[in-house]
Amino acid sequence: MSTTAKKKTRSDDGNGNGNGGAASARRILITVLGEFLRNGPHQVWNSTLVEVLKIAGQSEQAARQAVLRAAAAGWLEKSSVGRRVCWNLTPSLLTFLVEGWNHVYPANRSGWDGQWLILYVSLPEKQRAARDKLYKSLQWAGFGNPSAGLWISPYTERRDEVKRIIRALGLTEFTFSFIGQALDIGINDQRLVQLCWNWDEIARHYAQLLDRFRKVKPRTRDEILVAHLQLLIEWSKLPLIDPRLPSALLPADWEGQHSAAELEDMLSEWRRVATARWDEVVAQAEQG
Repeated sequence: MSTTAKKKTRSDDGNGNGNGGAASARRILITVLGEFLRNGPHQVWNSTLVEVLKIAGQSEQAARQAVLRAAAAGWLEKSSVGRRVCWNLTPSLLTFLVEGWNHVYPANRSGWDGQWLILYVSLPEKQRAARDKLYKSLQWAGFGNPSAGLWISPYTERRDEVKRIIRALGLTEFTFSFIGQALDIGINDQRLVQLCWNWDEIARHYAQLLDRFRKVKPRTRDEILVAHLQLLIEWSKLPLIDPRLPSALLPADWEGQHSAAELEDMLSEWRRVATARWDEVVAQAEQG
């Protein structure tokens, strides 16, 4: 591995307990699985995962522990070919990865039919412990909270995901749900969006992210793979910060949109080289 790549990462015990605030082996692993296996094939040699984690700066021990802990957590299922170990993505992990991708890259960002998915959740006192999980889960799913108990999202296709969230938290009997348009009786769509999200704060987040990764100048294929994974890790956190709304709902001339577009271009450029490097590691593993 290149010296530059080593400096940008650090060894980790698999729990994120390292120095320098770099990503944990676990976080890197889930990013690798999502980027390279989400669309299939959904299986990979153990040696491939270990090698890529090592390229990303993890020790071999940390890499192997991360893979084993992923299996213990129900992410991976083991199969053997002779003495060699192969891992298959579990259906639950695949669902998580696909939903995560769809949150970061919603299919209908360029067009919107004007329909909102609307929830009203009235939390009784005995359910207060579920508040934080509810808020984080709905934010992850792209919902805004314009007033107490009320949640809205333009992504009506996420109704099944939201149903799972509400059921898992035991809040079905406290939840009302609708799909509909904002009428001219009250505030319009743009005002609803302003009440739900702080667009100046989101734009600052993008600007800081862009400033950070503009300074990254990877040269070798290993360095580009590492930089790509680092940016993907930050990119995967976006649903908790930016709901990735359809263009029609974004503020006019919003600066965050320009920064986000530059970061997406950076991802696309690095992805080509990173994927080629991944394919090379896979081919080496196939040769035994």
